[in-house]
Amino acid sequence: MTLVVAGPASPSSPPTLPPPERRRMSSGLTRSVMVATVLVVLCYLVLGPLALLFITSVRTPEFLPFDPGATWTWESYGTVLTNPHLYELLWNTLSIGAGSMIVAFVLSVILAWLVERTNIPLPNVAAVLIILGMGLPGFISGISWTVLANPTNGLLNELLNAIPGIDAERGPLNVFSRTGFIFVQGINFVPATFLLVAAAFRAMDVRMEEAATMSGAGTWLTLRRITLPVLAPALIGAFIYMFITVVESFDIPLTIGLRADIRVLSSEVYLNLHPAVGFPDYSMASVHGVILLIVGIAPLWYYNRVLKRADQYATIGSRSGQRKRIDLGRLKWVAGGFVGLYVLLSLILPALVMAWTSIQPFYALPNAESLGRTTFEAYGQILSSPGFYDALRNTAILALLAPLLVMTLALFTSWIVVRSTSRGRTLMDALAFMPHVIPTPVLALALLLIYLSLPIPIYGTVWILVIAIMTRYIGLSTRLMNAGVTSVQRELEEAALVSGATAFTTMRRIILPLVLPSYINGFVMVALLAVQQLAMPLILASSSNTVLSTLVWGRWVSGDTGPATALGVIVLAISMFIAVIGRRLGGLRD
Repeated sequence: MTLVVAGPASPSSPPTLPPPERRRMSSGLTRSVMVATVLVVLCYLVLGPLALLFITSVRTPEFLPFDPGATWTWESYGTVLTNPHLYELLWNTLSIGAGSMIVAFVLSVILAWLVERTNIPLPNVAAVLIILGMGLPGFISGISWTVLANPTNGLLNELLNAIPGIDAERGPLNVFSRTGFIFVQGINFVPATFLLVAAAFRAMDVRMEEAATMSGAGTWLTLRRITLPVLAPALIGAFIYMFITVVESFDIPLTIGLRADIRVLSSEVYLNLHPAVGFPDYSMASVHGVILLIVGIAPLWYYNRVLKRADQYATIGSRSGQRKRIDLGRLKWVAGGFVGLYVLLSLILPALVMAWTSIQPFYALPNAESLGRTTFEAYGQILSSPGFYDALRNTAILALLAPLLVMTLALFTSWIVVRSTSRGRTLMDALAFMPHVIPTPVLALALLLIYLSLPIPIYGTVWILVIAIMTRYIGLSTRLMNAGVTSVQRELEEAALVSGATAFTTMRRIILPLVLPSYINGFVMVALLAVQQLAMPLILASSSNTVLSTLVWGRWVSGDTGPATALGVIVLAISMFIAVIGRRLGGLRD
């Protein structure tokens, strides 16, 4: 009998996997470290600035919150709440916000119904042109309309006054009025509202409409009695969501509102920080910021109630019916003309007037004489300015680094929220979403205060803008990544764990490749928003962190119309380029 004794494994043998208990322990520790790290980063980005905002609002107005002479006081609240000007600010904020949303919402519902449900000519082209309006920065739109509808020498007014029977010294169009303010701000928010509304129209089951048609109901009766009531929760939710966005908007209140002497809360925060004389009043700015925060968050209560009742209106099932477009007959050409008119007013006309003004030495109607005066001197002046290249570099950093960092943070956050059983994931999801409902000027003010007070040397640099963009859009980024991570089957991660992969290896080799489309789309969207952002760079501005948007604003308010509009054309070209990329990658689709 031969006894065979097993010897040591040969060097070529595959390594033995660690015991399952050890793998689970190692993976659990890695996940715990990941959860703790992400939670700390989110608290730092979100809770720290907000806490300092509230602290500053109850400190001595003449000091920063942690200066030696600062004391606790409610003086600023008393000054603001007893000032009749506050109620004018509130009225302007709410009335202009509501008016702007009515304009945006009515136009969006009509456009979405025409594009999604009717046989208008070239509906896909119409949808692309409407969405492409997101590439037009708000402050560029505001500047363009001051050129178009200035009551004294606006290009549209000069054209209208050339018509026999119209000869007005001022007007007839006046962008520096409440009506002009509401109109420009309203059409500026149509593209984003259109995305929300069009998605609701596209998702609705059409069989209910078909049943109404078979019962003898006409197109308009079906729309009024079936389509709009069924879509009510989605439409109300979209209205409230966009109303919050309009209330905290900054671009049109600055470019048009200040010249019209119509102040809202967002512009008041800016004026507190940039007074005509004297030093910034951080305490008063913080109080106005707190009030704006309350005004912005209050509608969310009703919005959440609408979402809870949304199941009562659910119509999407396993069979949604064959979608059939409504035949408008000859009216389809009228409807197509309406879509074209909107695109002309919201996108084409502002872009053209910006380009035209940039190559003219002074305001002039397009004609043979003014064409002879065409000059590219403004572009030469901009391109020869050292500040332009610094601003371009800072803008490039914002458009590349901020999206990369915020989407990476969103990837880890969403993976923990969707996959982890950690107790902190609910808090983490709430923290990530919180900046989405904080008005941009308030968030910028909070970041300004924290980096003026703490010994972290990034105030006045481009890095504070990177952090600002990250904080502002972490909510948007996590919403995109939540959907991407949810679409990945859990079995793939479990297989990686059984094979001995760590949490980071699973993230790098499994999750990231599968959610890369969502990651890239979010990257493109944040890059577009970073280039267009005015509120944060303006509030956090210094001589060394100028970006293109603040450079346009500085030239415009100083009266350098040619260089300002030339810069505007450059920003518009960059924004349109990013928007086209986003459309091709699916980042601007609903």
